[in-house]
Amino acid sequence: MHRIEAGTCVTSEGEVRRLVERVGRLERQNRRWKLGGLVAAVVLALAAAVGAKAQKEREDLVRARSVEAESFVLMDATTGVMRGELTMKNGVPVLELYGANGTVVWSTTPRVVTQGH
Repeated sequence: MHRIEAGTCVTSEGEVRRLVERVGRLERQNRRWKLGGLVAAVVLALAAAVGAKAQKEREDLVRARSVEAESFVLMDATTGVMRGELTMKNGVPVLELYGANGTVVWSTTPRVVTQGH
């Protein structure tokens, strides 16, 4: 029998061994919980950061007051074929719409306006 210093309790070697094993299991379980909590905190922080970045990018797109380009192309999302274009040709803005085979089916240019008419 061993004498335990925390009072007048007398325990057997078997009881001490069971207590040591139990404390070891509890310590391992505690480490797993700490690791799991750390992983969960990192995942939440990453999710928040990615969400904030996506929100910022969306706000930037919504707040744009103008868009500049040499041409604007309308693409068919299902086939990937160009179906329209707004561009400059010979210094004049031109809007063209294309058929399924790629030929121009409709085109417009600004009309010339004379003074007084």
